[in-house]
Amino acid sequence: MKKLFLLFFLIIGLIGISYADPFKINKNRKFEPFIKYIDVENLRLFSLEEVSNDFMSKVANTYLLMLEDNSQIDPEMRSKYLEITKDNFVYQRIGLEGPEYYERKLNNDFGSLPQSRTVESGPYRDNVTDYIWEYKKGDDRQINEVIEHLLHTITNVAFAIQFLDWNWEDPSSMIRLATQEAIDKRIFNISDYQEILKQGDSEGFNKAITTEFAYWLIAAEWGYGDFFELPNSEFKLRNQNEIAKTLPIGHRLYKCYVEKILSPPELKNLISIYPTNGKVAYEAKSNQFEKFDCSNVIYKSNEWKNNNKDPIQKQKDSSYTNCDWNFIEIWDEYLDLNNNEFNSNGYLFIVNDGDGRCEYGMGQEENEAFNDCNKWKDENSIIGNCMLYAKGKEVILND
Repeated sequence: MKKLFLLFFLIIGLIGISYADPFKINKNRKFEPFIKYIDVENLRLFSLEEVSNDFMSKVANTYLLMLEDNSQIDPEMRSKYLEITKDNFVYQRIGLEGPEYYERKLNNDFGSLPQSRTVESGPYRDNVTDYIWEYKKGDDRQINEVIEHLLHTITNVAFAIQFLDWNWEDPSSMIRLATQEAIDKRIFNISDYQEILKQGDSEGFNKAITTEFAYWLIAAEWGYGDFFELPNSEFKLRNQNEIAKTLPIGHRLYKCYVEKILSPPELKNLISIYPTNGKVAYEAKSNQFEKFDCSNVIYKSNEWKNNNKDPIQKQKDSSYTNCDWNFIEIWDEYLDLNNNEFNSNGYLFIVNDGDGRCEYGMGQEENEAFNDCNKWKDENSIIGNCMLYAKGKEVILND
């Protein structure tokens, strides 16, 4: 019965997602040079000063279109995705025109400018990938620019946190296997990325090719092939039927993950948000919601979740069960400090004397947390050793 109520509220929450304008534009010099931002469904859109507020709102509306409800959305997977973007401070950067604009304006190489870097204060740090650039009104490239780089952030950052199958560093993950399948069949041309590999950056190479493949895969599955002028020199397929026939691993990746979390924005809605000088009458093709067996893949996802129990469950399974304080309150206090003061890199130590008397220590540095734990241990005459319990949000459970 509880599961039915949970499902009901999740579905109500999903139906409630709709696109609207205007959004509240927040300003804060703390995040310089990303002084403006919008929070939309747990994703933060950070913007450089030159970007128009209107364009920021358009990007937010586009993201909401991706979160509309349809018959294929899995409420629990969607809810978990939204939770992950919030808890892991996933964000998107937005700038004007491109790196060349800032090089001209500031007379410096873009890689040397603060605009090229990630946010450097507060909890928003590394869970980001690339930019969305605002072009001049009517530019035919704008829809592609926004869709592509929102999908980069969703798949390369959020999905990679949520699912083992989207871990682009793992050669056995489905995203790596699907990308290789497309390369082997000469569907996906990676010649433009070989320079990264020549520089010895295999990690950057794998990140780039899987991120770009995921974008082309989703664009074709969503029926955007004609609008985005597929096939092109990089990707040879145009629609869902061609993907299903030619790239079975890629199609499975889409059907069992993407389709259960994201909704394909209708092209007429995108064109209404970003009026163009040319493309005005396109419709998505071949975007059917056909039945697909994902039982195997979902089992793997559940297995991953089961093997990574939440901190409270791990505490119940550990020798800290009989501590005489409320662990949930301690954990919530630690997560709050970890997110807001420790830059998501905090440490938590716990000591248990075996008779229900426990103490703990927290800090941004490991030694600081260890010393804090020992201070309270000694003050309360607790016998035992302070053991590392958590690093960041990861439970070490070294008991």
